[in-house]
Amino acid sequence: MSSTSAILETPVTAPEKAASKAAAKFPLERLLFYVLGAVALIYALVAGLKTIAEFDLGWQMATGRWIVQHHQIPSTEVFSYTAAGQPWTYPVGAGLLFYGAFLLGGYSLISWLAALACVGTVAILLRRGSAITAALAIVAVPLIVSRVTPRAEMFTVVLFAATLSLLWQQYQTGSARLWLLPVMMVAWVNLHPGFIAGIGLLAAYAMLEVLDMLRVSERAAATARLRRAFPWMLATCAATLINPWGWNVYEIVTRQESAMGVHSQLIMESAPIPLNWTHILSGLSPRDPDQFYVLLAILLLAVPVALWPTTNRRGDSDDRGRVLPHPTDAIRCSL
Repeated sequence: MSSTSAILETPVTAPEKAASKAAAKFPLERLLFYVLGAVALIYALVAGLKTIAEFDLGWQMATGRWIVQHHQIPSTEVFSYTAAGQPWTYPVGAGLLFYGAFLLGGYSLISWLAALACVGTVAILLRRGSAITAALAIVAVPLIVSRVTPRAEMFTVVLFAATLSLLWQQYQTGSARLWLLPVMMVAWVNLHPGFIAGIGLLAAYAMLEVLDMLRVSERAAATARLRRAFPWMLATCAATLINPWGWNVYEIVTRQESAMGVHSQLIMESAPIPLNWTHILSGLSPRDPDQFYVLLAILLLAVPVALWPTTNRRGDSDDRGRVLPHPTDAIRCSL
């Protein structure tokens, strides 16, 4: 009896209390994640399903129709009278998909494709997320919807999110399915010139790993992760050549850059962003906020938080036990 009482009266240690609280808190966090995640997905579907008002869709569908009718991919401009006969290089996969969708279900099916692309992008963001990630996804839905419209760029948004998700998983766990990277790149390079952003993501990932190697405690793990990823990164770069134009597909990027002077005067999304207090205050107005300035404000707030010393992040600590900031912390936060 006395031994039983002694067992019952044994004090609970602090680690045991923390573990008990974490176990009780976990189901609530998961439930909150599922609820917020469902809200984000439904919001993306409803917001993404709208009447088509995209100017680029017309010539992209016309390109797909021309290819189907002539059984070849045009190498010169065939639609405009101002540049007729000039060399033409552009991924044709999106045009073929849109034209095929139009034949099957008209503009309604194309609208549904855009809505599903919005949902897919949000789902990718939620793939390895938490309740906070789900809440941020809800906030990001309007920006995603503004970019995921029925045109070739729609595929870049989805594939960018998928590539970033895989690379981030590799960075955190070292066990991502990296064989998907070259597969997605083959599709990406044949859908939209934004495939070059995928190459940029590979470079950013490599930079994160190299910066982690500066930490003695992280060097071995970072080296192992990068060694595992490197062959797949090379395969992904090589996959950009699997297209009708081979190396010449990179001419799209150089031509785009050379024409930015003209585009910035005619196309709003190519125009330079004014950075002055008048535009910043106007862009942060609660009634009509500008997406760029909102994202800039979030980034400016997030970087100091990421660099603030804390006892909850891994890394090198000072004499007080605080984890010191590392150059990769700000980059991680921005990702």
